[in-house]
Amino acid sequence: MQFTSKSKPVVALLTAAMLLSTATVALAAAAPEPASLPTPLGEFSLVTAGDSIISTRTALEDDNPRFQALVKVLKEGHATFSNFEMVTPKKTTSPAALSGDTYMATTPAHFRDLVGMGINLFGQANNHVYDYGPQGALDTLEECEKIISEGHNIACAGIGRTLRDARAPVYLDTRGGRIALIDGASSFNEDSVAGDPRGDLIGRVGQNPLRFTTTYYVDQATFDVLKSLSGKPGMTGNFEQGTGAVGWWGSRGAPVRDPAKHVSVGGRTYELGGTPGAVRRVFQHDMQEYERSIKDGKSRAPYVLVSLHNHEHGERWPTPKPELGDMYTPADFIIEFAKKAIDAGADIYSGTGPHVLRGIEIYKGKPILYSLGNLSMQNDLVRVMPTEFFNRYELTNDAYVSEGFAKRGGYDQVGQYESVVARTLFRNGKPVEVKLTPIIMRRKIAGNEGRFGVPEMADSVSAARILARMQEMSKPFGTVITIKGGIGYIAIP
Repeated sequence: MQFTSKSKPVVALLTAAMLLSTATVALAAAAPEPASLPTPLGEFSLVTAGDSIISTRTALEDDNPRFQALVKVLKEGHATFSNFEMVTPKKTTSPAALSGDTYMATTPAHFRDLVGMGINLFGQANNHVYDYGPQGALDTLEECEKIISEGHNIACAGIGRTLRDARAPVYLDTRGGRIALIDGASSFNEDSVAGDPRGDLIGRVGQNPLRFTTTYYVDQATFDVLKSLSGKPGMTGNFEQGTGAVGWWGSRGAPVRDPAKHVSVGGRTYELGGTPGAVRRVFQHDMQEYERSIKDGKSRAPYVLVSLHNHEHGERWPTPKPELGDMYTPADFIIEFAKKAIDAGADIYSGTGPHVLRGIEIYKGKPILYSLGNLSMQNDLVRVMPTEFFNRYELTNDAYVSEGFAKRGGYDQVGQYESVVARTLFRNGKPVEVKLTPIIMRRKIAGNEGRFGVPEMADSVSAARILARMQEMSKPFGTVITIKGGIGYIAIP
């Protein structure tokens, strides 16, 4: 291309632009990289509730203002959590030989009813995961995946096609921010634990376990007697055989036993010294896996919720009040687990499983909700039971389910039908307040047989009783609950 004298102004402009560009690049190279600015976090609300055992359709409650008021509370959260303590087996899925007592089967429609109530974070690890065997667990997992594929913004954690899958955090994206959920159980049938694949075998569908070890401390005289019995016929057995205990899984990660201080008799390990009694500790291998999951979740979401389904409890509550008995106190290893979860990066712990309320602790500025009881309690309305259930209660195979429940005994303690829904408010990424809304589940009375166990807002008398109980149970943890207008509040400094 030839430039004429008329092109000289254009050339001058191009030359100036090139010089300016070169100077800009030089300045950029000399200047330090600006630090990336964190995205400011606004307010985020997390609603947590107890166990959901649902056997009737929520459409029946369209004309119930107390139920609708509860739904409004559940929907106050950007994320709302409950443990789905049921399975949704297909018609072709066989029940297992063992269960968590009641075979907790329900329909996909009931699962969707919970979604309609506002629950979008589901824990699925519990002692009923294998009520219909591995296929029933897979059916339940696939039902959650189906609901998601239909466009519902929900997430389910705690069970998976492999152990790695069951342990992994799941994520829920909301308008208030993303939250990760890690869910597991310490109360379970041994065969329900998920398994990882090998090069020559596929993995096993199941749940995320938290196992624990138990040490029985004894004095010298008792230790000497136990030592004399050790190894004798009838005095041996598998170490701590049973729900959530370590032993059947092997000794990987278990503490080393000193023969001079430890002796095993009848499947229990006793240690010389310490205050006489039983002390349970988190199985360290499992704890390390939970910590890895929590750290992974924290790297991908600003909020991390950890939940554990547990039936284990502590000693009788240190008050003269009989209504605050063993079931209302968290087990020692649960307290240990919750605090280690917070130490690993969790923002909140919310326990499920005992079907009653337990106290609340604020640990390092993070809430630990040891148990929120039940959200829906319709155990006695589960429709079908297999032969093994009737055999257990010495009934013939043509017995009705109601006859089996009558021999088993109903779930009718007042504490199982009174609970709270907790809303934790986060501001700038940190929890600042826990709001406790008292709820009740409708009791079984004449004329109410088909609709009992349905949750609704508590009346004023029940609300006062529930919140007073929460104050009493939280006091040993140093937690102050202020009551205003029938609602409890915990301010987090």
